[in-house]
Amino acid sequence: MESRSDATRRKGVCPKCPGPRVPHHCRLLSPATEKGKGKGKGDREIGDGKGVGKNPSQTAMPVPRHERTRHGRGSTGLLFFILEGTARPGFAVRGCILGKGGGNFKYIAETHKVRLSLEGGTEAQPDQVRLLPVNSTANMQAASKDLSDLIQHVRDEHSRHCQRESRDILSQQFHTGEGLTFRPTHRTNNASSVMKAAVDAEMGHAKDLNNRAAKLQAEARELAANFLATVPERTAGVLQQVEELEKEAAVAEMAFRKSAEDAWKRARGGDALPNLLCCPDVKPIQVRLLEHAAARMKGSTKTSRMWRCLQALCEAEEPDCAAILASLDKCNRDRAISETEFSEIRGLLSQAVNAVRQAQAAEQRAKELSAAHPAGRRSGPPPEGVTISRCGASQLADLNNLWDERNGRYGSVLQAWKIDNPFLSFKFNARRVELNKLLGRAPDELQGYHGTHPTNVLSICQNGFDSGRRAGQVFGAGEYFAKCPDVSVGYCRGGQYMLVCRLILGVQSSDSKNTDGDHIWVPQCSYYVISSPAQVLPLYIVKFGAAQHPHKTLPSCPQAAELEKVLALGQWTTKKLDAVVPVPRNRRCIMSRSSATVLWIGFLHAHFSDQQLEADVRWFLQTHAPDHLAGLRVQVVKGTFKKAHAILSAPMPRELVHRLNKLPFYEGGLERTVCVEDAHGSPEQTCPKWIAGYCRGQNLRFTHPCWCSHSERETEGAQYYLEDVSISSAKGNEIRDKFMKSAAFHDGQSRVVAIKAVINHTLARCHAEYRQYLSTKHGEEPTVRELYHGTNNNILDVLYTHGLQPPSDVNASDACPVSGGKGLTTTLCGNDCTHCTEKHEWRKCHMFGLGIYLADLAQKSHRYCSQPEITSTGKRRYRMVVCSVLGRAFTVEGHLRQASCMHDVVNVRALQQDDLSEMIEPCCKPCFRDDGHLMTAEVAEKSDLLFVKGLGNRCRPGFSVVNNEYVAFHPHQCLPKYEITYEI
Repeated sequence: MESRSDATRRKGVCPKCPGPRVPHHCRLLSPATEKGKGKGKGDREIGDGKGVGKNPSQTAMPVPRHERTRHGRGSTGLLFFILEGTARPGFAVRGCILGKGGGNFKYIAETHKVRLSLEGGTEAQPDQVRLLPVNSTANMQAASKDLSDLIQHVRDEHSRHCQRESRDILSQQFHTGEGLTFRPTHRTNNASSVMKAAVDAEMGHAKDLNNRAAKLQAEARELAANFLATVPERTAGVLQQVEELEKEAAVAEMAFRKSAEDAWKRARGGDALPNLLCCPDVKPIQVRLLEHAAARMKGSTKTSRMWRCLQALCEAEEPDCAAILASLDKCNRDRAISETEFSEIRGLLSQAVNAVRQAQAAEQRAKELSAAHPAGRRSGPPPEGVTISRCGASQLADLNNLWDERNGRYGSVLQAWKIDNPFLSFKFNARRVELNKLLGRAPDELQGYHGTHPTNVLSICQNGFDSGRRAGQVFGAGEYFAKCPDVSVGYCRGGQYMLVCRLILGVQSSDSKNTDGDHIWVPQCSYYVISSPAQVLPLYIVKFGAAQHPHKTLPSCPQAAELEKVLALGQWTTKKLDAVVPVPRNRRCIMSRSSATVLWIGFLHAHFSDQQLEADVRWFLQTHAPDHLAGLRVQVVKGTFKKAHAILSAPMPRELVHRLNKLPFYEGGLERTVCVEDAHGSPEQTCPKWIAGYCRGQNLRFTHPCWCSHSERETEGAQYYLEDVSISSAKGNEIRDKFMKSAAFHDGQSRVVAIKAVINHTLARCHAEYRQYLSTKHGEEPTVRELYHGTNNNILDVLYTHGLQPPSDVNASDACPVSGGKGLTTTLCGNDCTHCTEKHEWRKCHMFGLGIYLADLAQKSHRYCSQPEITSTGKRRYRMVVCSVLGRAFTVEGHLRQASCMHDVVNVRALQQDDLSEMIEPCCKPCFRDDGHLMTAEVAEKSDLLFVKGLGNRCRPGFSVVNNEYVAFHPHQCLPKYEITYEI
C-alpha cells in the first residue's frame, strides 16, 4: 500500500518541505511543477520563470495607514533584502522569487497568516521583501525562516547565473580571440582605443557603485537620525520603570536594615550595631536584583553599544560603514528600536559596504589593465617558445620541502628543472585576472603533481595541457593533479620524471560534470581536477629517486632518452631572440648634492650581455675618471632596458658627474652618450627607483639612502576585509595540513580554528606590479612561495592595510610624534625626519639584514607571534599570516663570521662575492649533482631575496639558524593572503 509520504512525493510535494514552490532540502519536485513560465534561465529550481500573474498578497491586502512607522518609511514588519548587490542584466529577480503564478509568496502567506510585498528597485527588479502579520495568529518566526530560505535560493540562482554568463563570455573570448586580453597587436591604434574603452568602462562602473553606496549610506543615516530623534519618547516608559525599580530598591534596603537592627537589639540588648550591618555595601539579594534590573534598563537607552554605533553613523563626516556594520552585528538590539528598523538600517549598511567593495574591485581592474598594457608595450600574447633550465639550490630546497609536506614517501627530489613558457604564463595570468573579476578577489593558488609518460613531458612544457587528450575522468572532466607525489608516481609509466604545476582555483563545482565551476576537489584521493587548461602553469620537471634504494636511482626508461638528452644540457630553449629595442633618449642629470658614492649609468641596450656592458662601463670610467677606479664595483641590472650601478670607494664630485654626461661612451663598440646620475638621488628629482609604489631607500639614511622626492604611499587610503575560507575546500585543506605538519610548538599542541582570506585590492595591485617588474627584469615568470610571518597580533590591521614593511637603519626617537613612545627598535619615518637621526646599531637583531623575515615552518613563525586572545576556556588564540612571496632566492648556507656582519644589508643585489666571503663561513663544500657536475651557482646580484638554510644540529647560536628562513626587502614582494587562527 502506498504511504502518504510516497503519494505526496509522486505528486511533486514533499511532506517535510514548507510548500510545493519553496526550495528546501529534498529537491524532490517534479519537472512539471518546478519549471516556471517565461524567460527564466534555470532548469531545475523553482521560480525560474517570469512570474506570470499577480501576487494576491500584494493586491488584496493593502497596508493600512495606522501600520506606518513614525518616520514614514513604509509599513511595520520585517524587511528582507533580496540580493547583497545589484542584479546582473538578464536575471529575473521578480520571477525567481515569486515563482509560477506567485506560488512561493502564496504558500508562505496562507501557511503562516502573513502577507508579503515587494519593494524598492524597479517593478521587474525589486530589491526588498517586506513581511507583515495579518492578525494575532501570524507565525512570524516560521515565516521569516521560510522567506530566508527562499531568498537564499534566489541568491544561489543569481550566483549561478553570473557564473554561467562569465564562463560563456570567457570561453568565447578564449576560443575566438575576441576578448580584450587576446586581441591581435598588429593594429595598435585599435587596440589602444579598445583598452581605453575597457578602462573607462571599469571606472564608470566604479563611479556608479560609489554613487549607489553614498545613496544607501545617506538613507541609513536618515533612518538612524530619525530613530535618535524619537528616542526620548520611546525611552520614557523605560526610564519610568527604572525610577520605579530604584524606589523599590531603596524601600527594600531600608526594610532590610530596619529588620536587621531590630533583630540585633532583641538578641544583644543595647549593644551597638556591628560594622558589618552598618556598611552600605551589605545588601540583601532582593535589593541587588532590583538594582541590577534598573542598571540594565538604563544601559538599554543612551549608554548601549547600539546607541553609540548609530551616533557614530550620524555624526561622522565619512563614517566607516564596514566597522559600524561589524559593531551592529556584535551588539544586541536596543529595546527602544524595533526589529524592522534595525534590519532596515543594517540592510542598507550591508548594501553600501558591498557596493564600495565592488567599486574598489572595479578600480583595481582598471588600474591592472592600465599597468599591464601601457603605451608602447605589447598588449597581445608573446611568441611561443619555452626555456628549460636547471634549478639552483634554493629552488631544489623548496621542491624537497614540498615533497615532504605532501607526505612523499617514494624517495626524494634528486634534480629539478625550471620551465619558463611566456605564452602559457600569459594565458595563465589572463585567466587569473578574469577569475579576480568574477570572484571580486584574487583566486586561490596551489601546486599539484602530475605524472605522465616521459614522452609527454616536453610536449606539455611547450604547448600546455590538451583537453582533447583526456582519458579516464573518473572524478569529473578536467586535468588531474595530485596533492601527494606518491599518487603521481604510478602515472609516470616507469619513468623518474614528473611535473609540478601551479593551479588557480575559482569556483568549486558541485558535481562531477565540472560545469557549474572550474575545479573539483576530491578529498578521499587528494585529487585536484581543473576544467580549463588555462588555469594550469607547468613550473618544474622533477627527477625523483626510489626510497628503497637510497644510493641508487631507477633504471633509465628507454622512452625517456629524448627528455634526458634535453635535460642533460642544463639549459634548453626554443625561444626566438628578442628584437633589438632602441633605448629612450637620455634623461637630464639633476644631481645637486656635492658628491656621489654610487653612480647610475643608463639606459643601456638589453641585447648586450652583462659582461660586455660591465667591461664598457669600466673602460668609460678608466678613460674619463681614472682617479676613481680603485675599488670600483659594477653591477648591471635588467629591467625593460639595462642600467649599471658603479659603486665607488672615493666620492666623485658633482662637477665631474655632470661632465661625464657629455663624454663619449662606447657600448658594444658603438659610440654614444649616456646619462650618469647620483644613484642616491637629489631632492629636486622624482624618484626613478619607485617600483610598485615604493622606494627601498626612502627610509634609509646611512646604508643605501634615496634623497629623491617621493610620492605618497599608495596604501595610505587602502582598505581590507577578511573572507572565510572553508577548511574542507582544496585551498583550506592544503593550508591546514601544511600548518599542522609542524604544529607541535614549543609551548603546546595547536588546533586550527579558522582560515580567512585577506582581501586588499590596493596591495594586490602593487603586488601584481612588482610581479610584472620581476618578470621584465629576469625575462621569466617569477617564482612564487607561500611563507609564514608571525608578529604582534595587535598590529595585524596595520599589516593588512599597508603590507609588511622592511625596517629602517635609523633608531626611533622619543621626541618624534610619529615613531616616539611606541617602544620601537627602528623608526617608522622616512629619511627626512628631523627627530629620528641616530643610526640603528646591531643589538642581537636583524641577523641577516634589514628585511622582512618569513619562514616555511609554522613552528618557527609561532615563536614571533605575541599578544594572543584568551578564550573563555583559558586557551590562547593566535593569528598567523600566510604571505605570497615573489622572486629568485639566493642561498646562504653557513655561519656568520661575526654576529653583526650582515646586519646592515638592505638589498640582496648589494652583496658581492667578495663581501659574502668576508661575511659567511661555508659549512659545506660545493654541491655536485648525481652526474658529477657542479650544482648551478646562484648569483646574489641577480636575486631578489635571501634564503638562509637551516643547519639543524650544526647550528651555532647567534651565527646561524636551526630552521630555514627567508628575508625579503620590498614590501610589495610579500602579499598577506591568508590569516590562520589557531588555539593552544
